[in-house]
Amino acid sequence: MDLNVQLHYVERVCKIVRHSGMEAIALKKMGRPVGSNEILTFEQEEEIQKTLLETTPDTHKYRGFLWDNRLIRQLIKDKWGLKFVEQPLTIT
Repeated sequence: MDLNVQLHYVERVCKIVRHSGMEAIALKKMGRPVGSNEILTFEQEEEIQKTLLETTPDTHKYRGFLWDNRLIRQLIKDKWGLKFVEQPLTIT
């Protein structure tokens, strides 16, 4: 059975296991900690949701009658000075 793994990689992993044990090669949790990329607090999110449900953009002196991403970002910037960067949606 061919695993298509280079010998030097297997030797390196074996050396690490002999020196530090299996814990050294265990899968580690990667990425940002949960919640670390949150910009709004829970209370701010609730306030924005309530505003979006109970008002329209024109009541806040914005042009338009329906909330869209641009207007929501502007509302958050005006309320708390927080600026969001618009990121395009990518499909892979």
